[in-house]
Formats: sequence, structure tokens, C-alpha cells
Amino acid sequence: MKGNVIGALFLLATASLSAAEPSTTNSPLPGVLRQQDRVFLVENHSTAYLIWHALGIRGATLVHLDTHDDCRYVDPQKLQRLKELGSRKDYEALFLQSDLGSSFDFKVKPADMLYDLGNFIYPCIADGTVSNFWWVVPNKSLDTAARDLLKNHLQRVLHLPSPLKTTDDSTNAFSFVFNSATVTVTTLDALPALPPGALLDVDTDFFVFPTALSEDHLRGKLTWSPAGVCTTLSQRVPAPAAVTVSSSIWGGYTPLIYRCISDACFDYASTGQYPPYASRLLACMETLAQGPGSVDLPPPPDTPVFAAAYEHLNALVLLMKGKDDEATQRLLKAAAASPGYGKGILDAAEALMVKGKFKAAYEDIDRYDQRAGHVTFPSIATRLRVNLEEGQPDKAERLALRLLAWDRQPFALLLYGGVLTQQNRFDEAMAVYQEVIQSDPNSSAAYYNMGFLQERKGNSDPAIELYRTALALRPNFDRALEHLGYLLSTQGKTDEAVQVLTKAVAASPLNTMTWNNLGLALCRQGHTEDGIRCYERAVLLNPDMAETRANLGFALAAAGRKEEAVAQYREALRLKPGWERATTALAQLLKQKEKP
Repeated sequence: MKGNVIGALFLLATASLSAAEPSTTNSPLPGVLRQQDRVFLVENHSTAYLIWHALGIRGATLVHLDTHDDCRYVDPQKLQRLKELGSRKDYEALFLQSDLGSSFDFKVKPADMLYDLGNFIYPCIADGTVSNFWWVVPNKSLDTAARDLLKNHLQRVLHLPSPLKTTDDSTNAFSFVFNSATVTVTTLDALPALPPGALLDVDTDFFVFPTALSEDHLRGKLTWSPAGVCTTLSQRVPAPAAVTVSSSIWGGYTPLIYRCISDACFDYASTGQYPPYASRLLACMETLAQGPGSVDLPPPPDTPVFAAAYEHLNALVLLMKGKDDEATQRLLKAAAASPGYGKGILDAAEALMVKGKFKAAYEDIDRYDQRAGHVTFPSIATRLRVNLEEGQPDKAERLALRLLAWDRQPFALLLYGGVLTQQNRFDEAMAVYQEVIQSDPNSSAAYYNMGFLQERKGNSDPAIELYRTALALRPNFDRALEHLGYLLSTQGKTDEAVQVLTKAVAASPLNTMTWNNLGLALCRQGHTEDGIRCYERAVLLNPDMAETRANLGFALAAAGRKEEAVAQYREALRLKPGWERATTALAQLLKQKEKP
């Protein structure tokens, strides 16, 4: 059984909120959330550009811990405009034309942005702010394949005409010269001790991905201990000229659940002590990220810095338990404690969507818009996805065209392709996906969407191959795993289907339909009790899905638990009156019970 699912990009893109948190030390610079002397916590990484220029930094050594290089080509005309604004110290204008929120709030067209969180280091090298750039990647080691991947990436994003001429090319590092600056890519362990006075720049997404440029977040225990990394950096980068820490929540880089790492790193850089409460929160988060199960929540924090993280963690546990109304109240408390946690309200709408609770999802999107005071690009995108999931492509099309009119970027194109697919405009949808692949040949989402298109056309084999291509690019892509597993199950490839769907529920533990499909595959495999447990998880997440109730009834009946099966069939019929399939199954079971 397959629910109404969308063929659209399932990455969260969310609005930027730049208001300061209650614990923030006031900073004269826009975009700074907390400041203590020369230690800064920012929302979007691009704000680091403002900080370094306001401090008058020149010819600096920059140590940049990040999953991404953030050093990509910027047009010379934009570099000249940056120079003009910088000479006037017009930081408000610089912030407006660089922060994601300006685009998400429909204030500045993306094409008119001077730089952003993905390329802010390039102009710093071009104008001499940075002369020695160390990119510390999250990889534990860099083998030949990993080094080649990064070299090819840097050649492309720096617009270099020929392959990099690297030096010091060792197992865990390589260097090259770009625009009179020395660029070194290295693992943390291979980072040498540097002289005092370097810039230290930490992006929290360093902790939540396994390798540089990865699209798949780590699930469960992180590769690097944030407290351990802070200690190492204090030894390798002593007495830094400035420390910047970025949350990188917007755009889906760092899951909101790990936002507290940013505050913890800020606290360490400010005081020399890593906060013990942050370690307790992280232990719970690592457990929760592994999937549904028992999580021992810590007590409420005794400092307001981590109050929002505590409320957000509670909300996620409640969502896992199907207590959606209570979860929403916790999310609202988190957003009240720290504005950046307002993104959790949109995340909850996504979670409710995959549970099939569309009315509640729309209500959360409305709450988000009310808090922002207006609609935003991310809230429109989320509403569009719910429209598609609910089977309302015409409503979704109006929203998609608005997004494309503002920014014809791959994310919006993928959403529009999902609309066209659901409207059975397959040729138009395929052309849109091809446009995405032309600009990004490694777009796992585009291949997934083309697979969904083939699935909608009834072409299972091509769909399976496209889902496999998407997963080769992004191994833990939850929607690709879900659809691949379902199709394998329908083709009788039950063993592989169970393996794939088990990975799918680990990647997306709130997806009701994925639990349902895993239950189906397990029952077909003959593991009825395991299938029953999957159906029960789906029912817990969304008690109002008649199909899952009926499937649970079939499994219970097969296991000889007839009274429980009758109850599930009756619930299915309450939710879907007159449903022939459930009516027939209930009648047959009641007839069996009447026999002596």
C-alpha cells in the first residue's frame, strides 16, 4: 500500500531570524547573536565577513572548521561593490545583501546578493583580509579518492582553468596557492600548532556530517566530540585574534536538534570551560537520532542559554510518541526562549506532513508565519510540499510559480517538478529535472524526483534504477530509501526491501508510511510479529490512517490475535466508512469467531 507522497526535494530550507537571544551581549554588528570580547556567535556564517572587516583584520591566518569550504567564486563587480560599502563601514547594507534572511523574506533577490554563507571567504582572500586559509574538514582521514574529490570541487568553485597544483600532498592534507593566498585542506588531527593571532572560525555543521561536502547527516554518535574539538583547537590555535561560531541551521546544514553545540563552543571560547549541561543534552540527542526508543531527558537547565534546546528536545520526544499538540507547545516555548528555534515550528510541520496530519501541518506553518509577521520563502515551500502530499497540486503550483519568479534555483525547480509530476505533466517535469542536473550533475534530489516520476507512470524498473542513482550520491536519502524499498517489496524482492526500509525508518523515524511499508515487507517475509510492531509504530505516529489500521488488523489476524484484529478493522472503518476491503476482512473474521 502506498500513500500519496510527493516527488519533491525533501530538504528543509528555512528563514533566517537575526534577532538577538536573551543571553546575548549587545553587539553593534547586525547578525551577531552573542558576543564576548572577540568571540562571536552568528546565525548565518556570512556574518563572519562583517566581523573580520569591522575588526580591521588584514593578512590573517584563518582556521575554518566546516563541512563546506565557503570559498567560492564571487564576480569582480560584486567584489568592487563590497569594497565600496566596506570603505564606508556600511555594515547594515552589507548584512542586508549577504544574509539568507534577506532573500527568504523577499527583500533582496538572490542574484543581487553580494556574497552569502557559501562564499564569504572568497572576497576575504581577494581583498587581503585572509592570506593563509586552513580548511579543516570533518573527515577522520583523507585518502586519495577523498583528496581528488576535494581538489576537483575546489577547482570548479574557484573557477580555476586547470587542475590544482598542490604541494605538501600527504595522506591527510594538501595545499595550493590561490590569489596570493595559501590554501590548505586538512583533517583536524593533521592541523599543526599555529602561531598566536590566527582567526578561528567554527561552523557547527562540522560535527554533524561524516565527510566534507556530504549531504547525509550523521545519525547517532557524532564522529567528533565537540568538547574534545574545543580542547584540541585551544592547543592548535592559541590566543586567536577572533573566534566566530556559526549555527548554520538555515538551509538544512545543521539539524536544529544540534544547535546547542554552537552555544557550547561559544561558551568554551569565551570562558575556557565546555558547559557540562551541553554534554548531557548531546548524549540525549545522539540517542534520539538513532530512532524511536527510550530517551532519558536531562532536568531543565539552570542557565537560559540552553533553555530553548531543552524545550526543543522535549518536543522531539513528544513527536516520537505521537503527542503532537504537546510537542507544538514545547516548540513555541523554545522559540520564545531563542528566536532561532522558531525553525522548529516549520520542522514540526514537515514531521506532521510525513505522519499524514495535514491540517495540523498547515496550522504550524500559519504559526510560523504569524511569528515572522509575513510569509517567507521557506514557509511557502513547506506549505507547497504539504499541498502536494495532500494531493492538491493546483494550490501547490501557484506557490511554486511564486518561488520561481523570485529565484529560479534548483530547490524551487525541484518543487515545481513535483507539482508537474502530480499533475501528470511528465514531459514538462522531466525537462525541469534535466535543468537541475545541468546545473548540478550530482543532485541526488533530481534523480529521486525522476524516479518518482517514473513510479507515477507505472515504470517500476526505471524508477528503481533512478532511486539507486540517488542513493549512490546520498546513501541515507530517506525518501529514496522509502520508495525503493516499497517497489522492491511489490516485485517480491522482500529480503532487500526489508534491508532498504529498515534504513529508511532509521533515516526518517517519524514517517508513518515508511513504518507501514516496512511492516508490509516483514509480513510478506513471514516475520509477522516484527511487522505488527512496525504497524503499531505507524499507528502511534498517526492513529487516523485507515490503511495502516487495516494492515495491522490483517497481521494480528494472521498471528491469531483475533480480538485485537477486530478492533483494528473497526477503527479502520470508523476512519473510512464503507471501505470494502476492511468490511470484508471484518466480516470474515467475525464469521470465523462464530464457528465452534
